Amino acid sequence: MIITRTPYRISLYGGGSDIPKYYNYSKRGGAVISFSLKRYIYIIVKKSFDKNFHLKYSEFEKVKKIEHIKHNLIREILKYFKIKEGLEIHSIGDFPGKGTGLGSSSAFAVGLVYAISLYKNIKLTKYRIAKIASDIEIFKCYPSIGKQDQYAVTFGGFNFISFKSNKIQIKKIHIKNDQKNKLGNLLILNTNIHRKANQVIKNYNLNESNVKILDTIVKEVYEIKNEIRSNFNIIIDKLKKNWDFKKKLSKNKINKKIEDIYNKGIKSGAASGKLLGAGGGGFMMFYVLKNKQKNFIKQMKKYLPTFVEIDYRGTTQIVKD
Repeated sequence: MIITRTPYRISLYGGGSDIPKYYNYSKRGGAVISFSLKRYIYIIVKKSFDKNFHLKYSEFEKVKKIEHIKHNLIREILKYFKIKEGLEIHSIGDFPGKGTGLGSSSAFAVGLVYAISLYKNIKLTKYRIAKIASDIEIFKCYPSIGKQDQYAVTFGGFNFISFKSNKIQIKKIHIKNDQKNKLGNLLILNTNIHRKANQVIKNYNLNESNVKILDTIVKEVYEIKNEIRSNFNIIIDKLKKNWDFKKKLSKNKINKKIEDIYNKGIKSGAASGKLLGAGGGGFMMFYVLKNKQKNFIKQMKKYLPTFVEIDYRGTTQIVKD
């Protein structure tokens, strides 16, 4: 039996610039700052007791042939590894459902790629795990999505990730000790609005105006990268800008319900906030100073506010029996 553990992620700044149809044609390429969470998706893989495939995720499948599997990622990953024998595959997540805005689909893909490679005794580097997962997601399942999530959850930690043509680079961002306590000002909450990221991004129009916005966002990512180590409070202003940018990029990203939650969060004491992921629903993140947190948690309790902790390991094997 194989069990892998893969973190969710938070894209702090630069989301949208990791979409190939943008960064492949941008002079500077794309760039994001993100970090992985101490909240995980667990993938369990074992040989089945019969020749069938038994799959348990948000649904249950029992099929004889890989081609009959409904779950796109499971089907394509098993085909990639040329699996012949029946398997049991179970997934369990710390957060419920899909469309979280926390990179859950990519965490699932990375965790399963790693688990199957271990099952077949294939040694893969972290770069290779992320590339296989991103190629399968984008070229086989969800062609509209970006490439940041697979790398963020594979490597873990607080990262600057750049994209240009087929070259992807990851550089760790080391927050200075006197700034680390400010990570405790970040809280995430669930809007309870569900959407499919691929559908939101699919309707995303990369027109001249949006390209200019993304160019500005990428420029600011580089500025944040250089300053955030010694001045974590820079993100207060940057999250405000991100909120405005996201509203301009697409009407589908922020609806009235989301805007109402955001405004309530600000009124409850948050200095700034952002919608996570592609938009349209999922989780939000707020930056709340220590003296405002008690009131914020009380006012926003309906959305189950949760403090953020960073995972520094990325995808890992926790059992191989």
